[in-house]
This record gives sequence, C-alpha cells and structure tokens, in this order.
Amino acid sequence: MEPYVYKPLGQGEIRVLELHPNIGKQPLTGSILHVPLTNPIYHPKTADKEEHLEHPHGYDAISYTWGKDTTTPYSLVIDGDRTIGVTAHLHYVLQKIVRPDTSVLVWIDAVCINQADRDSEEKAQQIRLMPDIYRIAKRVQIHLGPEVDDSPLAIKFLEHMAEYMEYLDESLNISNSQAYALALENGYAPPGKEDKTWNALRSFWLRPWFRRVWVVQELVNATDLVIHCGDLEIDWRKLWLAARVCQNNNRLMETGLTMFTYHIAVDALEGANSFFTMADIRLRAWGYMSPSYMVVSWCTDKDKQVPAAQLGERGLRPHERLPLRRDLPALQAYERLMRPRLLQDHAAGRAKFNLKRPGMLEVLNRTRTFLATNPVDRLYALLGLASDIDTDDPNFRIEYSAEQPPANVCQRFAAGLIKQGQGAAVLGVAGTTRQACRTTSDALSWVPDWTTPIRPNNAFPSMNLMMHGLTVPGNKDIREELLYCAAGNSTMEARFLDEDRTLVVRGARIDTVLHITQGQMFAPPHWYIATLQALAGPGANTEVIEDALWRTLIANRTSKGEQAPPEFAVQYQAYKQRLIEAFGLALIILALLFVISLPCIVILARLVRMVYFVPLYTIIFFMGWDDSPLTTTVATILLRNYSIPVVLVGCCVLAWRARALLGSCLVKVDYGWQYFAGFVMAVNPNGPRHHNGPPECADFMQSFLLLAGRYNLGVTANGYIGLFPLAAKVGDEIVILEGGFVPFVLRRAGDDGRYRLLGESFVHNAMKGELWGDARFPLEEIYIV
Repeated sequence: MEPYVYKPLGQGEIRVLELHPNIGKQPLTGSILHVPLTNPIYHPKTADKEEHLEHPHGYDAISYTWGKDTTTPYSLVIDGDRTIGVTAHLHYVLQKIVRPDTSVLVWIDAVCINQADRDSEEKAQQIRLMPDIYRIAKRVQIHLGPEVDDSPLAIKFLEHMAEYMEYLDESLNISNSQAYALALENGYAPPGKEDKTWNALRSFWLRPWFRRVWVVQELVNATDLVIHCGDLEIDWRKLWLAARVCQNNNRLMETGLTMFTYHIAVDALEGANSFFTMADIRLRAWGYMSPSYMVVSWCTDKDKQVPAAQLGERGLRPHERLPLRRDLPALQAYERLMRPRLLQDHAAGRAKFNLKRPGMLEVLNRTRTFLATNPVDRLYALLGLASDIDTDDPNFRIEYSAEQPPANVCQRFAAGLIKQGQGAAVLGVAGTTRQACRTTSDALSWVPDWTTPIRPNNAFPSMNLMMHGLTVPGNKDIREELLYCAAGNSTMEARFLDEDRTLVVRGARIDTVLHITQGQMFAPPHWYIATLQALAGPGANTEVIEDALWRTLIANRTSKGEQAPPEFAVQYQAYKQRLIEAFGLALIILALLFVISLPCIVILARLVRMVYFVPLYTIIFFMGWDDSPLTTTVATILLRNYSIPVVLVGCCVLAWRARALLGSCLVKVDYGWQYFAGFVMAVNPNGPRHHNGPPECADFMQSFLLLAGRYNLGVTANGYIGLFPLAAKVGDEIVILEGGFVPFVLRRAGDDGRYRLLGESFVHNAMKGELWGDARFPLEEIYIV
C-alpha cells in the first residue's frame, strides 16, 4: 500500500487518530480526522453528577517516548488503502490503546503531526498548540513501556515508599535516624540489601520517558492523567511522593551497589529527579503549598495521627511552626477543593497557575538534564510553560530549518531574555567554562548552551540565577536585602551590535586574577592556608585568612541559600581535621603501593629491557605537568642512561615530588580531583561515608559540595580571596556588570577592546556592593563576544 499523504491543516485545526476496533493480532487500522481545537464546556456539580467537562471531540492525548530505534517496521493502515510507518514502541502503545469493540479517538504526535517534512511550518504551528492540545484532551495517557526488569516489584515498593515520604525525605527532618526509626515503627518495611527489588527500582527510574523534555508540558497541562507501565496503573501523586523520597534519600538508590556500579544509581536518581520536577510544576500550578493548601491539608483527617504531626511532636521539624503535611490524603483533599476552578479555567482556555508561573529561565534551569532527539527541542518544548515568552516575538519563534542550528536558536533566546531585563541571570548560566561541550571556537561566550543536556555532576548552581529568582519586577530596594548584590540596586541596560552578536553592557573593572590554586576546592584546607599566607606576606593574620577561606569555600551561603551562620566556623574546623587525616592516610597508602611496586619494576627491568621504558615514559609524561627543574634534570639523565640505579634514583625523586606531581596530574585529568577526593573518603575509616558527611560538619559539607569541582580558589591582585571559573587564568579581569548580583570573570578577546565571558565568580568582601560606586572603579562600556 502507498504511504499516507497528509492534507494541510486549517487555522486552529489538529488531526486526531480514530483507532478502529481490533481483535487479536490483526493489523492496526484507523482514520485521520481534522477537528477544530475547541475548548470544552464546563458543567457544575449536580445531585447525581460531579463537575465535569464536555468535550466536542473527546480524544485522549498520548504521552510516550519514541525510543532509540527510530526505524518503522510496523504499519498503521489508514482508510484501508494507505499506511503510516510506526516504530516498535509506538506499535506497542497503540496495541495497549486499541479496543476490541469500539473506536478510540487519540492524539499522538508521531501520527497526527506530519513528521515527513521536518522543516515544515505546520510542525511549528502544532508545537505552539501543544499546551492547548493536552489541556483540552479528555485524558492524558502516559505509557512508560512494557513490564520488564521486575517493574511490578518496583511499583509496589514505590507505592509503599510514598506512604512514608514524610519520614524518609531527609530534607525535611533534622534527625534522619530518628525519623527513619519512626517509619519502621509505623510499618515501613524495606526489602533486604540483596533483594532484587533494588535493581528493579533503579531500572524503573532508568526508563527513557522520565528524561524526555517533551513530557514536561504533557504532564503539567493535563486535566486528568493516568500512568501505565505494562498492564499496571500508577497514581501520579504516589509516584511524585516516592520520587521525592528517592531525590532526598540517596542511600535508597545506592543500596546493593559497589563503587564500580555506583554510576547506575546516579542515572536512576536523575530519572526520579526529573519526574519530581515535572510533577512539582503541575502541583504548584494547582496551588500546592499555597495558604489555602495548608489550611485544607490540616482540616483533613483531623482525628488521625498524621506523620507530619508525629514528627513535629518529636521535635524533628523545628523550622516549621506548624509541620506542613505533604502526604497523599492532603494532596487529594486539596485537589478535590480546587478541581471546579481548574475545570472552569480549562474550559475558558486558561492554563492558570495558582502560584507564580515560572519564567523561561527557571524552567530551563529545572529541566537542564532532560533529553531531546533534536537539540533545539530542549527550548521549544518548554515555551508553553513559561510566563515571560511570547511565541510571536521573533526572538522566541519556533523554526526548524538548516538556517537555525542550535547555536543560533540559543542566541535568539538569550538576546530576547536580555532585552526583557534578565541579563544578569542569562550571563550567570553562560560563559566559556559552561560551554566546554561546544566544538566551535566562535561560539558567543554570553550565550548559554541550552540545547545540550547537563549531566547531574556537571550542573552549575548559578548565583546570579538564584538571586534573580528572588527579585520582584519594579522593586529595586529588594535587591539590597539579597545575599548577593555586588552591583547594588542597579539594573542592566544592554544593547547589541553586529546583528546581535556583540553584547554591550556597562560595568566596573574591579580587579584581576593574581593566583589560582590547584584542587578545584577539593585539596585539604591547610594547603590553601599555606598559599594564602605566602601571598599575604609576613605578619598576616591567620584567623582573618581562615575566616575568609571557609566563607569563600561555600560562597558564604548554606545549602538552602541563606547566609552562612557563625556556627559554620566550628563545622569548618571539624571538616578541615577530617580532611587532613583522610589525605594523610591516602598519601600513605599511595606511598606504600609505590614502595611495593618498586622491586617489581627493578626485577622486570633486569629481565626485560623494554620494561625499562615504562617508568621512563611515565616520568616524561609527568614531567610536562611539573615545574620543578630537578624533575626535568632527572628525566634528561634517564634519557641518556640505562642503568637500574638511575631508575631507582628517578623513582625516589618522583616520590619526593609526589605532592606537586599529584596536584599537577589531577588538574589535567577530567574530574581528577573529584575522583581523588572520593578515593580519599573511601579509604578513611573515620571519614564521611555518605553525601552529607559526619554529623559534626554535615551542614558545612552539604554547602561545600554544591560548589566543589566547579570553581577554583584564587586570589586577586588587590588581595581578595575568591572562587573563579575553572577556565580562569592569571591576568583575567574581574568585572561587576550593571544589574549583576555577583562579579564576572572576563578575558580579552584581542586588541580591539572586546572580551569573552568565562563565568561567575565569588569575591569575598565584594558581594554586597562594597566596591560598587567606588571612584577607583568607574563605569565603562564593556563589549562581550
């Protein structure tokens, strides 16, 4: 049969698939209908009926993932004589949807949008309609795929976990061990460490649907939805509660894994994080955590001892005067209250958020790890959720063409957001350090790379973006109350040159980078203290230096974004002592391994002459990373001699230079310091075994780990201690831009006065506007390319 030929759509029309009845293994058949996208009619509650929507064309919208295999081995027969090729995964979904005795109306993107012409204007128009397509749908069906990898076990455990979320979420309670004991006391029964449920749990969250960027708006805009996994159905609220537990209790994902299989937990955790993100946006659209939610939740089941109240009575939630309920009965009670209003909004064509609707930058930040087959879809798929995007604006138009590669789309969006007054937040997620994945050398440094997903370990917590989210449009005074306000209450007034390729902003050049320390912040603090004392010169006040150091290591903030309290100084001392002990033990172990291996090298060198070249090339390899003339001299001698004593002397020199060589080596290896720090903690019997570290320094370490591996500690020419982008070098300039919440690091791009943006920085004693307006640092126009 001939392929189906799509007919043009009229204004405001969509296609729906009428899937004909099917019995057994007969070929799937159906018809393509053109219908106007019409708002449903709202019917209020009556004596015999609940409030509901009447749909002129009652279709179900299908949410699924296309899968890695994009071949189309199956066919859908249309009108008896034409076919549409479908993938194996879509064929599975259609078989689940089809009924034996009645037709079904469904909207599926792969069938209802002409996919043959990928650059068509129709695709752009249909994408603009997608929020309405899912809002108007009678129901949204989410299909995760077939039952594999013991998924029934995973779903059963997830539902069980959801019942005890209040106890298991480690972000809520101050004593996780006490909260966990309460969970066990009240019936929580986790499987044994070797039980296959743990692998099933990880496999469930590894399903591709959870990471697909298109599903965010599909889930958020749905009026009613159901999640299918094979023949099983899952309540999305229970799944959200379970995802919250997985997100804030990392030990669950790690159970039964070794250091060699730990990466599985990282990827599975990202699936849980992704579902939590999209379901959380949906809940907040309904008004979750609003004052009305809090009232309704506490009026539900007043006569029962709910988990939040029990935890509050035990003193495990002192930060909440009235412990907030986040359990399933509270969510369902609030949803029943708000449902009439939601249905009325959907019938009126509104997708209203009862709380603040997120802006584009916030949505992009929350979905930065989501995936898309076409890179530009990481932007286009989110347009329907953002409050500050007008798709008729040329900067935000949807266009699929060879003239609009990912870099151009990012440039358009960045320019559009900067013109809206969000320049500091845009630049906060830009910079060459964050664009390491780009292959083109002419990529604009002020343009964020939004089209490339970020792995969890590479996620940057942008300080500018965090502060931007706390501001109120039109209220300048609130800026000075924020944790960071390096540019005071100024606002950025930007303009563009060269067809929006050059960004022109005003700013003050306050300093230059004088010294960058090794270690990406993972080195022991006493290494840093020694360096800082040497730079400060004789008579330096060690207490002042150390106070500035610990505040800088955490950017003077807690993991919750608040200013670091004085008690963090005590936690820092505990952290420092732990790290000194751990690094000492790790170096002893490495030295022992070296001593043990040395006789083997000597013996093999006697037996096999060519083996001699192994230590020789090792020394040469390290030589390029060590600035010691002694090591260079030893390597030169080794090149001219072949005696074993010379090899032994060379190895001893390497052992003597171990610290310098180790630091130089780890800098050159991707994630070198992170891996070494992990090894240090693993071999230290008294060190932290979990992510938050030992109790005496857990809060400090939690704040520290948000930044470690993402910045280098350094010193400026004027003596300020700071955190600088990994790409920063000595001589780079530190600039406070108008409207910027934190300073930026720039590098000259040539002799024409233009700069490239490297990224954000933290400069101790310059974050609250101390240097802004100083006569020594006049404002000037800065050109960034």
